[in-house]
Amino acid sequence: MEIIHIAIVDDDRLQRDLMQHLIQQVAEKHQLSIKQYHFESAEAFLFAFEDLPTLSLVFLDIQMQALNGMEAAHKIRKLNNQLALVFVTAYAEYALEGYHVNALDYILKPITLEQVNRTFERLLTQLQSSSQTRYLLVEANGQHFKFPLQTII
Repeated sequence: MEIIHIAIVDDDRLQRDLMQHLIQQVAEKHQLSIKQYHFESAEAFLFAFEDLPTLSLVFLDIQMQALNGMEAAHKIRKLNNQLALVFVTAYAEYALEGYHVNALDYILKPITLEQVNRTFERLLTQLQSSSQTRYLLVEANGQHFKFPLQTII
């Protein structure tokens, strides 16, 4: 399997460090090659987003300064509707809104190894099913588009 590119977006350094550690443990358990990117704000992530076209998964804290994770998710979906989004928060009341952006998972803090493992199992299932379909990747006006080859005449 190819390298899985993962972003962690959280304004709390301790949470980012914990996520990095848990993700590394789960990746080793599943024998996955990963590359992690860390961002201390949603704005920083969105600024770098177009330079990360191989990104497969984003862990987004919801409660952040300025732009929150849910607002960032809506912006991400305008650019990419395939990217796996996972919300990480202490607030369960945001869970329903996560469905509006087709979130892969919703993790309630405190974050555990079991939660991250469950997320990776869901991601691997999603990646396996999407790898069975071949795509044409197109960049236009700074946006990336993915078209299933079977839909192209």
